[in-house]
Amino acid sequence: MSEQDFSEKIKIIGEVLDSLPFYAMLVDEDHRILFANNKVREEFKKDVGGILGEYCPKAIHGMDEPFPGCPLEEVLENECSPIEREVYDEEKNIWLISAVYPLNLKTEKKKRVFLHFARDITERKMIERIRKERMEHIEKEKRLSQEFNDILTLINKTIRHDVINNLTAIIGALEVYRETGDETWLEKISDKVKKCVEIIEGTKDLEVLYRGKEVQILNIREVIEEVAKDYDVDVRIDGNCYAFAGEAIFSVFDNLFGNAIKHGGASRIDVSIKTKNGTCEIRVADNGRGIPDEVRNRIFEGGISYGNAAGTGLGLYIVRKIVEIYGGSVDLESSSGSGAVFVIRLKCYEI
Repeated sequence: MSEQDFSEKIKIIGEVLDSLPFYAMLVDEDHRILFANNKVREEFKKDVGGILGEYCPKAIHGMDEPFPGCPLEEVLENECSPIEREVYDEEKNIWLISAVYPLNLKTEKKKRVFLHFARDITERKMIERIRKERMEHIEKEKRLSQEFNDILTLINKTIRHDVINNLTAIIGALEVYRETGDETWLEKISDKVKKCVEIIEGTKDLEVLYRGKEVQILNIREVIEEVAKDYDVDVRIDGNCYAFAGEAIFSVFDNLFGNAIKHGGASRIDVSIKTKNGTCEIRVADNGRGIPDEVRNRIFEGGISYGNAAGTGLGLYIVRKIVEIYGGSVDLESSSGSGAVFVIRLKCYEI
């Protein structure tokens, strides 16, 4: 193709590109600018003669060689297959869709010619992000609503079953006392009343699931130290991490400590805090009796209790629910007779 024919074709294509409202250029395989439309020239304050023939990476990006991920380089490496992708410009805080297409055209020096354009899609990305956040919020609300329904069902079951059973026992004990006058039955009645109070107090603890939904960055060691102040046992803490959690995380350790002492008879609790692959891993180990094998696989289900001091069975259910709300997990690693070892994993904030 003669130089005149080539120039004529570039002129025709250029007229079309000048009418576009986004950046558009013609470049050869050596990154030399053959044409830049009005949008490019306005942005970089160049006239037609001041930009033609310039090295594109230098003229547009101020670089002496193609930047990493240059779409033209990618097109050349992929045997001239068109490339189109989204790019974020940190300096200008905008999103662009950048594309390079090979044209059936060569320069007078036999260099291949490519159409390169970049279009601002920041508004579209913002709309997509808002839509995504809205959908995530809806899904979260659906999940929390389902959890709330599960909790209400569990509360109803606990009160209906456990409280009614204890009230029935109280009524029976009162009748025996009236008939016999034996005051030992009064002690049994008192125990049953205390049990009812404990059950009702246990259901109130479920409120922490909704008080502590807001996620923040917490110093886990400080949380555990604060909880440990309420217990008259030897609590030893090793390590620290900052994790994404909320107010309800205090109830997690309160429940674990309380269970270890009340149900396991523990006199010492060791807490190890480590960071592993972006996760804050907290191991809570006690020297108590451990969790019986027969309930181990169901220990985090609502209403599962064990031992002579068995409670409502809500404590570890609450622990699991709280940790899951914060995007974490909790597992039981020990078996009966060797103390209980619970492992909590939360998303870690790296300082």
